[in-house]
Amino acid sequence: MSGPLKYLVIKNTIKEQLLSGVLKYGDKVPSEAELCEQYDVSRISAKRALDELAYEGYIVRQRGRGSFVSYAPIEHLIDGIYSLKDELQKKGVSYHTELLDFKEIHVENADPMDEVGLYRYMFLEKTDRVYYIQCLRYADDVAIATDKVYIPVKYCPSITGEDIKGDGSIYRIIEEKYQYGKIRAQEHYYARAANPQEAELLQIATGSPVLKILRVSYAQGKPMIYSFRVYKGEILHLSVNLDYKEES
Repeated sequence: MSGPLKYLVIKNTIKEQLLSGVLKYGDKVPSEAELCEQYDVSRISAKRALDELAYEGYIVRQRGRGSFVSYAPIEHLIDGIYSLKDELQKKGVSYHTELLDFKEIHVENADPMDEVGLYRYMFLEKTDRVYYIQCLRYADDVAIATDKVYIPVKYCPSITGEDIKGDGSIYRIIEEKYQYGKIRAQEHYYARAANPQEAELLQIATGSPVLKILRVSYAQGKPMIYSFRVYKGEILHLSVNLDYKEES
């Protein structure tokens, strides 16, 4: 194989096989020696391809055993509120949440960009108090998504950090602990580049593609939760069912 970026061909081929389902969670990836023979490249190129796949969370490299697919991409049909934990468990992937921050703040002390959304979507005043929650979501001990969540204290006056730990389901807290009943939500999707903080948390390079989901959740007609989730770009596959609508 000729060309200055031989390792990229190997890396992208393995990535495509993973995303298309040819390589599944737990499957063994060809070794450096096998890749050298298959692609007629140097050991350096083969190693770099596998190292970058491991760094980006696609594979896990185990000394003496080889490299294995570390997770299966999450397929989600946009037709209702979904649980990341449930989606991963269906695939046999372990899941846990790391609570990074939990505190009460005034709206005016939120991140400036978040503050604008709290006024616009949550109809809050600058002196209203909200819970600020930041979490990191893991699949098989690989960080795949980071969350920022705001909840008005007046609606849920006694949430604690312990409530968030474990499976980290804020929706179960709202529905069960506070008896607000079923929740509906509106989501907005943004494809963009990871900022330095997101890159550090997700262990990717700054500027790597990520998918940001802004969600406003309602219970009993009230805007109850204002949240952001940022996924590694390759983690979540979204699909939508569309019906043809004739022009009038």
